[in-house]
Amino acid sequence: MGEITNPGIQQAADEFDLSQFYQIFFEEAGENLANYESLLLAIDVDAASDEDLNAIFRAAHSIKGGAATFGFSDIAELTHELETLLDLARRHELQLTTEMVDCLLQSGDALTAQLARHQNSGAGEPIATASLISALRRLSQTGVASHASQPDSSGNTAKNVPAIVNRLLDVHVGPLTDPSFADNLVNLFSEIPDIGSMVASDDGKPDDDGKRHFRVETTSVDGDLMDLFTFYVDRDKVVIQDVTPKAASPAKSEAELGYGFFVDPATLPAAAQEPSEAASTPPVAVAKAVARVEKPQPAESATLRVSVEKVDQLINLVGELVITQAMLAQKAQALDPAKDQNIIGGLSDLERNTRDLQEAVMSIRMIPMSFVFNRFPRMLRDLAAKLGKQVELKTSGE
Repeated sequence: MGEITNPGIQQAADEFDLSQFYQIFFEEAGENLANYESLLLAIDVDAASDEDLNAIFRAAHSIKGGAATFGFSDIAELTHELETLLDLARRHELQLTTEMVDCLLQSGDALTAQLARHQNSGAGEPIATASLISALRRLSQTGVASHASQPDSSGNTAKNVPAIVNRLLDVHVGPLTDPSFADNLVNLFSEIPDIGSMVASDDGKPDDDGKRHFRVETTSVDGDLMDLFTFYVDRDKVVIQDVTPKAASPAKSEAELGYGFFVDPATLPAAAQEPSEAASTPPVAVAKAVARVEKPQPAESATLRVSVEKVDQLINLVGELVITQAMLAQKAQALDPAKDQNIIGGLSDLERNTRDLQEAVMSIRMIPMSFVFNRFPRMLRDLAAKLGKQVELKTSGE
């Protein structure tokens, strides 16, 4: 189904048979891309809402997380640049422009082509994305430079504000049955371009508690790193400590550090930490504090993903049932209504239930007409841009 470019992931694939999950990833990534494009086409460049910008960001973030997990480094590299640009836009550090939307849409096209290539077992030449990545970085740097030149509270203009501040982290892993297995994290980490570096700080030997220790320099938040690390080890086996010098680490909000998906223990109320824990926040204290946070129950899914083959098989079985019911109804015409009233009544119920079942199954196999017409907005947008004209498209009904 897909091409695995990470040797560490290949080892895990041999053990866990990851190929069974590829199709799920491809389907979810396709849905995220469709939502991503739809939101970009509908967005108001001059007054983009936070809700839309966050939704577009989440779509790119979900694709990147899945791609990194399965070792599709080309997809992860492109979506990493998308995230950077979108994060600046959603934090209002740059103003969205038509050029940015064009570049984001073109990146979506490239991601679609990359997904198709991996879905075809990596056949064909890799998709060329160097120019897109360069354009995304240029747009991101332009936005950061513009933001950095804004006057501060004292009326002075900020100078030499770096676009991205590196974070220095100590990562503790374990205890593991085989401590050397933690070295796979280094291989996995190195597969994602521009994410930073990760090296062992323990000479490859576990400490007395059986834990391995690593030093990481990165621009990524803890949540993204956990998404990578927990592919190999359980989340409770990984502790991330930020040891970035304070002078090099600007203050960030909870949303900036974790995208709103992960709890930062430093932001917990004082009541959630004991006095000694609040002062130093060692790994054990962090674990205790997080454990005391009440976790909401996950909402039940409103949909169920089923393969087309299974639906078609169900349709065929219902078709056979309809034929059998029709044959029984024909035979029932020879029955005596007075003597065989119960049988005739049962066959009548069978006919009604079979008809309802057939209609229900056929409705499952149908798709909305919007699936066809949703392609028009993007096509007309590109055509209007090429001709230099304003086009208004109106559709109704699905």
